[in-house]
Amino acid sequence: HWNVIAGFRYSLEEKNGYFSNPLFRAGAVMPARRLGSGPGPAYDADQTDKAVSGTLGLQYRPSSNAMVYLTYNRGFKAGGVSIDANGAGALANNPAEIAGAKPLDPRYKPETVNAFELGAKVDYLGNRARTNIAVFYNDISNLQVAQFLGLQFAVLNSKSAKTYGLEMENTFKIGDALTLSASGLWLPKADFGVEAALGVLSGKRFRYAPKLSGNVALNFEQPINDDLSFTSRAQFEYSGAQFLSTSSNVTRGGIGILNLNAGIKSEKGGWNLEAWVQNFFDQRYPVYSFSTSLQTGDQNAYYAPPRTIGVTLRGKF
Repeated sequence: HWNVIAGFRYSLEEKNGYFSNPLFRAGAVMPARRLGSGPGPAYDADQTDKAVSGTLGLQYRPSSNAMVYLTYNRGFKAGGVSIDANGAGALANNPAEIAGAKPLDPRYKPETVNAFELGAKVDYLGNRARTNIAVFYNDISNLQVAQFLGLQFAVLNSKSAKTYGLEMENTFKIGDALTLSASGLWLPKADFGVEAALGVLSGKRFRYAPKLSGNVALNFEQPINDDLSFTSRAQFEYSGAQFLSTSSNVTRGGIGILNLNAGIKSEKGGWNLEAWVQNFFDQRYPVYSFSTSLQTGDQNAYYAPPRTIGVTLRGKF
């Protein structure tokens, strides 16, 4: 049994970005002028992008319990204009302030990706188990990368970037009341191209792209009577070492998080009462880092929530 899946999309996007600062005062003691960051050049820029994107896939079912597939996807993300006071550069780029200065181009290019995936979905053990597995390869052109540089928001283009890896999802029904699920992602490559224009990003891995990540969960549901059931779940999530910023080399190590919940639900009444604990071991770790304004080399970070305990009541009315 063979299936062919195909589709396409034509995109036309037009964007305009405009900036001027007529109220900027010329006094030499103005902080932005002293720092060399302002006034930035005024700009009025247009960006028009046209593209055909789509998908082509082939599926084969050797039996009612198995399916193998191969897909190709052409992805497109339009370019645009950086809306920032320094989108066209800083004081040194402003010809209204410095004779002969050249403004930077505030526009960024459209992003495209050629994505290939080969995978399989299989049910076995009398339909009590399922495994989904896929290998993938993505070739990306002009990858758009948002940055905060302390005093400026910008979008860069990485001319070439690649990712490839393997993903697997498994579900096992151990008994009438107990189900085990496990999934993982191996991502050996998720890198920017080696390009001088990217600065600190050149040849580096993407932010939030650990080589290994995954989770394991055990679900238990046992009827108490004709209406009520006891439910519980234990879930362990792992995320490997990763970069936390697109403007620095700040990283964090691998983190494992345990989440627990237990409760009672009513099928007839349509309600569910549940007690839960997130981050049971109270792991403290940063999830995002960004450059500190006016302090070169200094970084700030947002941290994940600490151990959190609560009770949730859901109902249908």
